[in-house]
Amino acid sequence: MVSKGLVIGVVILIILAIAAASMLAARQQAQQPSSSQQSPSATPSTTAVPERFNIAIEDGTSWHFSPMVILAVSGAPISVYVTNNGASAHTFTINGTGSAYLADSGSIAPGSSVFVNFTVPGPGNYTYYSRLPGDAQKGLEGQFIVNPENPTNQS
Repeated sequence: MVSKGLVIGVVILIILAIAAASMLAARQQAQQPSSSQQSPSATPSTTAVPERFNIAIEDGTSWHFSPMVILAVSGAPISVYVTNNGASAHTFTINGTGSAYLADSGSIAPGSSVFVNFTVPGPGNYTYYSRLPGDAQKGLEGQFIVNPENPTNQS
């Protein structure tokens, strides 16, 4: 004969298993777009989506940005996600016209990341660098190359 305690224990385990399966299914459904949402290509957009680049700052034995070359299209909106993997603060800066910056992150603390958003200027070669004293001279600079046509990025 089966004891009443064993039956209650089995029922509780079954209820917990069903609850766990329901929670897992709900989590997976929340991570997937619903069928009522249209794909981005199905809806025409009048706003240009920024092209996103990831840049890392290194200041260990070799001071450098990674990647050291970025290619972009003239007039395109850009979003650069800059991560400072170094041991000291640095910036991500691109000079504009006159004394203005085309892009400037401000000081980025070690271990921190920031987004820098700007619109690409006309075709040409621009240098991005850390504007803190001595950083560019130690190697914290790279090339931002703007083409009038569709570029292919290099790492």
